[in-house]
Amino acid sequence: MTNGALSVYFWPMMNKYALAFAAIALANSTSAQWITLTDEYGNDVTNSSIDHWEVNSSNPFTMVIHLEAELNGGGNRTVNVKRYEMGVTTGTQNYFCWNLCYLPRNAGQTPLWIGGDSQAMVPGVPFTGFGGYHIPNGDFSLSCYRYVWYDVANPNDSAFVDLCFESAVGIGEALSVDQFSIAPNPANASAMVSFSSAIGNADGIVVHNALGSQVLKASVAAAQRNAQLSTAALPEGVYFVSLMGQGRTLRTQRLVVSR
Repeated sequence: MTNGALSVYFWPMMNKYALAFAAIALANSTSAQWITLTDEYGNDVTNSSIDHWEVNSSNPFTMVIHLEAELNGGGNRTVNVKRYEMGVTTGTQNYFCWNLCYLPRNAGQTPLWIGGDSQAMVPGVPFTGFGGYHIPNGDFSLSCYRYVWYDVANPNDSAFVDLCFESAVGIGEALSVDQFSIAPNPANASAMVSFSSAIGNADGIVVHNALGSQVLKASVAAAQRNAQLSTAALPEGVYFVSLMGQGRTLRTQRLVVSR
């Protein structure tokens, strides 16, 4: 994929953490799947998760995931979208389009953002006016959002997709992403965090839950290249493990705690 004259590498994928995200229960479908949400490759991504990882040499640049929505029957509905921030990094920006496109907002400015322009939909007629946008502003951390589609007349009829974005500024950064790992993942009582010196001078590890609250913190010595995290006291769910250096997030990985 190309962004102007810049080469961009794009790997969207379904991931195995969709059920763990669903356990957070920000949105629950209370009926059969009344709406189907499809990615750019024709995959049904309803009630699941998509990862978008991208390399770009410019700053700032914008990352986007487009989805198509289609009613599955049962008559016409008026559908709206709301967005929850989940583990979003300070300093980044985000916005979305649902019929109308909104201006970017800073991370944390609107933890819950409800669209202001509901869309009248007819069964069997795809609507292509959705895009979820993330502006990393030079941050390489993972940022995730939950988008919820709901029937305005019956908000309990809802469906969601979790969109997660991670970026790097060049090929060198891209090659070092794999130098930060967590195992086992999912974890039970503990997990080992391992990283390479290619990432930078790490001096700490911070763990946040999916709602952005810090739940663990550990120091890292200058020559240290791994650290053991105790997850025994953490509830089951999805967490974000960030490698820190001089107060800056160097890398972030997701960790699932499951028992």
